[in-house]
Amino acid sequence: MSGALEILQAPIEQILVSGGDARIIVDNQTGLNNFGCSPLPRPHVHSFGSSTASSISTQAYHRLEVEGDRLISCHPFSKQLDVQFGNIRHELLNVLDLKGSGTEIVFSPSGTDSVLQALSLVKGIAVGKPLDCIMLASDETGSGVPNALSGQHFSTITSKGVLVSKGNPIAGLEEGVTVIPVALRTQHGTPISLEDIDQVILDTVTSSVRKGHHVLLQAMDSSKLGARCPSVKCLEEIKSRFGDEVNVVVDACQMRLSRSRLRWHLNQGHIVLISGSKFFAGPPFSGALLVPKVMSGIISKIENFPTGLSDYSNACDWPVSWTNIRSHLPTNENYGQYFRWAAALHEMKTYYAIPLEFRTVALKKFEEMVNQQIEVRFPHIFLIPELDQPIDEIDDEEMCNRTIFPILIRQQKYFISFTDATSIYKALNQNNISTLPHALSHEERMLAAEICHLGQPVNVSADGENDFGALRICASAGMVSNIWARNSDSRSLNIDHEKKEIAAVLDKIELIARHLPAVYMKAA
Repeated sequence: MSGALEILQAPIEQILVSGGDARIIVDNQTGLNNFGCSPLPRPHVHSFGSSTASSISTQAYHRLEVEGDRLISCHPFSKQLDVQFGNIRHELLNVLDLKGSGTEIVFSPSGTDSVLQALSLVKGIAVGKPLDCIMLASDETGSGVPNALSGQHFSTITSKGVLVSKGNPIAGLEEGVTVIPVALRTQHGTPISLEDIDQVILDTVTSSVRKGHHVLLQAMDSSKLGARCPSVKCLEEIKSRFGDEVNVVVDACQMRLSRSRLRWHLNQGHIVLISGSKFFAGPPFSGALLVPKVMSGIISKIENFPTGLSDYSNACDWPVSWTNIRSHLPTNENYGQYFRWAAALHEMKTYYAIPLEFRTVALKKFEEMVNQQIEVRFPHIFLIPELDQPIDEIDDEEMCNRTIFPILIRQQKYFISFTDATSIYKALNQNNISTLPHALSHEERMLAAEICHLGQPVNVSADGENDFGALRICASAGMVSNIWARNSDSRSLNIDHEKKEIAAVLDKIELIARHLPAVYMKAA
């Protein structure tokens, strides 16, 4: 009891960085974590990095201050967090328009942790069979996902503070698992057609099933660069041909899909990985599994549960009705995870309170503005074309608009490398007046002081040997909410503020690119 009270009386920013792995640890000098984010609000930052992570908003931070005071008054503390996660489940189902669907929710510290949970569930279903995990968009997924899907440790420390060796097996998870990667692009960076990807998936699933293997197909919606695969037609054919021999797990951690598409996946019996910390811009490390009703009864009876998952998960992460699974897990309390989800839920509720028409127009105008800014004003910056999306009858609502804009920076004849893009990404997120040459003009010095946070660079293969680095400008729910706060009519919607911010971001990218040697000298 006293331990819980001590945690709740700590500053909000201290609670927010608890219960996560090494990626969430804040550097004492910069005040930022590995994602370039802070557990304190940063309202002065041009924030367009939601494909990776975002700092907590001022509104969500104040919401957590109230929540902390409320929890302190809720004596006794016994089983308190279980009740609170139950409330979050109820509210999350409501805001995602899943009330009454029978969907169950499993919480986790991060999307990568959710992959471990999904793997453990599918292994429990496929008892006695080898498990082939087909990983789609393997070239545009999270860096820890290949390890997690293999049943291996994906970091050097777990969210529960257990020291592990990255790449080593997790007890009860790695045995019998084979990961089969399927990329979106060739080694030369050329996009593979949707038809070809669908065919590769069908052929691979067919081969695995013929061998007597169970299949976990990890579909993608959406990837680091915004791609979705396979097509609905392909998923429907797999269900028709192979039935229960294949379990589909959809990586929707970016949450750049409509609620209609989310419901479709669940109605098909797909497990869906989600996060509150990507598009919805909650603080980093809020993952969850959405488990469809059709699977809940089967999963609740799983008896052979991997012992190694106890280093990553607690009983209260799982639905109360799944007593078999909960009995294998410790009853530890992760208040950091709860607070991060409470903040993310605040952002989601704020966003979905905005009329759909307004959300759609705001994202459409932002897309048009980013395209125009790059095309007209920045000849050395190249926007990577969006991959063709599968055409189907599901209503994508506001997500019919592009929300991730990957850009390459040209220097002379070539685009900059991934290493240089990483240096620019880091430099954008700090005041560079002391780093860049003293001979800068007043306007350039003012620009160097601007702080801009983008999505982490992505390796884009060029010729099989050299890799380019793509920075990512991203729209987020928080951005739309801010636009709504300044407007009330989608017909006269004004995004001049976002236009100025994007111009500053692109101007600073070009400024830093011109002075990269100085940036490297400062880093050394």
